[in-house]
Amino acid sequence: YFITGAFIIATMFTFSVRMHERYLFPVMLLLILAYLMNRESYKTIEPETEVNWFAVAGVILGICVIVVLSIHIRDRHEELCLYNSIGFSSYEIYLLMLKELLICFTASIAVGALLSFIAVAAMNHFLMEPMGLYIPLIRMTDAKMAVLMLAAIFGFCQIPVFLQIRTINTVDQIE
Repeated sequence: YFITGAFIIATMFTFSVRMHERYLFPVMLLLILAYLMNRESYKTIEPETEVNWFAVAGVILGICVIVVLSIHIRDRHEELCLYNSIGFSSYEIYLLMLKELLICFTASIAVGALLSFIAVAAMNHFLMEPMGLYIPLIRMTDAKMAVLMLAAIFGFCQIPVFLQIRTINTVDQIE
């Protein structure tokens, strides 16, 4: 169910117009949950050739998010230069951008988690339980890994912010 939800959201992101990278944050959460639920099925049979497909998908998705985020931040260059011109320091501009990123990241994860939980609970209630199957919604023992993965993704999203902060000038120096 988690992979189906991630596929639906990623497909909507891919083929719709005016999409922003924040719409992929629920996909990341769904992929983390899918991995946590079915960790053994993502490994190959031979231990020496184990491939963690969750990590591969996370790296590819992370690269895509960083590229889109850096394009978005580059589009705001004049706005950031204006902040610098009216007296904001580079550190204050960084904090402003970090708060914005944190709000978008947290809201996306919260909405994605809520919608995913509702969808999985409904599918479990209407499809799986009538067939006599039991599916755990989440394994709490792996919650630490999920939090660490989300923290790493948030950390990597700061790379474009750091790079853009170095290029900020005053408005007079732009022209």
